[in-house]
Amino acid sequence: MLYNPTTQSQYTPPDQNTHYFIEKIAEQAEEIGKLKEQVKLLGTQKSAAPDAICADVV
Repeated sequence: MLYNPTTQSQYTPPDQNTHYFIEKIAEQAEEIGKLKEQVKLLGTQKSAAPDAICADVV
């Protein structure tokens, strides 16, 4: 990205909306981490018992 001196003077500090979206993104990242762990666990269970039927994750 090229330096643009006008963007430096137009900087505004984060407002409540920005904090709200950051909080929501953090919550989604946490949920993604939990889902990744569940997928990893299901993959381990599936490989340990290939003929077993895995229940749906709720």
